[in-house]
Amino acid sequence: MRPGRRYVVFGICLLAVATVPVMVSSCGVFRGEPAVPSEYTDKDKPPSIDPDYSGCVVPSNIAPLNFAVEEEGTDYRVRIYSGAAPGFVVASSSGKIEIPLDKWRDLLGRSRGGELCFDVYVCDKKGTWRRYQTVTNKIAAEDIDGYVVYRLLGPIFQLWMEMGIYQRSLADFREDVVVATKGAKSGACINCHSFVSNRPDNFAFHMRYPPESAMLLVRKGRATKVDTRTQYNPSSAAYISWHPNGELIAFSANKISQIIHTTGDARDVLDTASDLAVYDVASGKVFSTADISKLDRLETFPSWSPDGRYLYFCSAPAWWPTDSKPGTHFKGYREVQYDLMRIGYDAKTGEWGKLEVVLRSKDVEGKSLVEPRVSPDQDGRFLLFCATDYGSFPVFRRSSDLYIMDLMDLRAKKYWPLDSNSRDEADSWHCWSSNGRWIAFASKRRTGEFSRIYLSYIDHDGNAHKPVLLPQADPTFYDSYMKNYNVPELVTGPVKASQRGILGAIYGPQKGRTASAVSGATPKAGARPKTPPASRPASAPAPAGER
Repeated sequence: MRPGRRYVVFGICLLAVATVPVMVSSCGVFRGEPAVPSEYTDKDKPPSIDPDYSGCVVPSNIAPLNFAVEEEGTDYRVRIYSGAAPGFVVASSSGKIEIPLDKWRDLLGRSRGGELCFDVYVCDKKGTWRRYQTVTNKIAAEDIDGYVVYRLLGPIFQLWMEMGIYQRSLADFREDVVVATKGAKSGACINCHSFVSNRPDNFAFHMRYPPESAMLLVRKGRATKVDTRTQYNPSSAAYISWHPNGELIAFSANKISQIIHTTGDARDVLDTASDLAVYDVASGKVFSTADISKLDRLETFPSWSPDGRYLYFCSAPAWWPTDSKPGTHFKGYREVQYDLMRIGYDAKTGEWGKLEVVLRSKDVEGKSLVEPRVSPDQDGRFLLFCATDYGSFPVFRRSSDLYIMDLMDLRAKKYWPLDSNSRDEADSWHCWSSNGRWIAFASKRRTGEFSRIYLSYIDHDGNAHKPVLLPQADPTFYDSYMKNYNVPELVTGPVKASQRGILGAIYGPQKGRTASAVSGATPKAGARPKTPPASRPASAPAPAGER
């Protein structure tokens, strides 16, 4: 061989060696793909990991469940496998286990209905490895919808500078903005987004910025501002629910006040007046019926059944005294208890049916029952709702838990709390996946202050399994993230409407569309009893909802 060629070959060999991964620590050296140690001692306990991804049921299309091993050590190896499949090994010198996306997808895709196992190995300063008990989860046979849409906002009280609605791909860690108020008018609030049957094409949300309040309607990528205020209730559409036909939107018009406490829980949000109505997208008209807009009742949180035959909602007696005196007008608000109701509706004929009581507050230990959502399975069997001490803002109540009711026989009043509830923090803002096997909800269980999104599998008997915290690329992400997640909505694909078009509809020069009330059930101006004044300054916007 000529000398020149020897040098070329020698250079190629050096390059090949340089590209082989090398890890050096007190626990030894390995080249190439990481491997678990051949010698170790067994620990008679499971490892401490955060987030606690153990004993959960996970979707096969979920992003990698990255976690941090909270055991003292200098080197970490985790073998990830399912059943007889050998899986793969992840190495870390910090304890952060960041799982390769391609290997994770391949493993879960081949293991539906099987077990997902983590074998955790930790090396100490002396170079001794220890293996902990296997962390085991189950991989569900049914996928979850591919995206979750939620609102992000900071720990605010009355005023805020920025908030937004975002979407996250559940198969990876990509997050995109749908619409945000950054750089827009100060005090603007956007919230309570709703979709048609978990599909991302059409959606609506409530927006307000002084002095305007309206519903934003997005259909096939085009945004329109709709003024749904009526002569007797100046509030626009707040809580929204699309009829499955995509042509009708049930909404509540709420007058909301806020109380700031000096001790205990910081805030209370009070619904001092609310009624329900329906907006017809094609005609631009609003209609209602006396059974859902009573003067002596508070009606809120509308929610259509998946077949469109029933409108579920919450109802409570109007609690304010008509002769309120300054300093006493909030007396009795902690006794306000909501019942779960429903009313029949025929979308073809436009006729309302009979008003029915689904579940009374007194049936559930005197709890206030709010936020009803019916499962989208074929028979709409289960009703998911919140039960809390009082009022209609469960996100502020540590007592708030999620319940399921079997709707197959209303007279039986068969209901139960979810096993996925936290012990003493608020669980609320829940939704169903399109196949009825998954729910997403907001919970403050990690810190008691900030709400995070959890995903829980619901089996065919209505039992909820241990929830999965929405995974992040950095497993320590939630330790320092200072925003709240709320109103999670599962959808089958990404929202494709442009933020520019939505903001143009909100702030642009166009007047938008004004809905016209046509129902005789709508009270005339001055018919409603006098409501108490708000506890906030007249110039301040209505509260953003929760933190």
